[in-house]
Amino acid sequence: MKAGPSLSDPLAKIWQPILQSAGEAGVKVSAVRYEGAGKWMLRIEAKNMTNSRRNLADFFIRLGHTLNGPVPSDLIESLQ
Repeated sequence: MKAGPSLSDPLAKIWQPILQSAGEAGVKVSAVRYEGAGKWMLRIEAKNMTNSRRNLADFFIRLGHTLNGPVPSDLIESLQ
């Protein structure tokens, strides 16, 4: 990953487990940057999969559940 979450990022605790699990969804998150004022920049790449649309969908669904809850059980320990 080129850039990590900033210390001022209000979601800093959530990014690391999301980045670690991105590979399970078949994507690579190569950068996450909090730009302030409620704006983030994510660089997400679909790996060489035949169905990149599905891989991206799986990643964004997991991201949404993590951000909005409930947090997937495999991520709970990482957030504490």
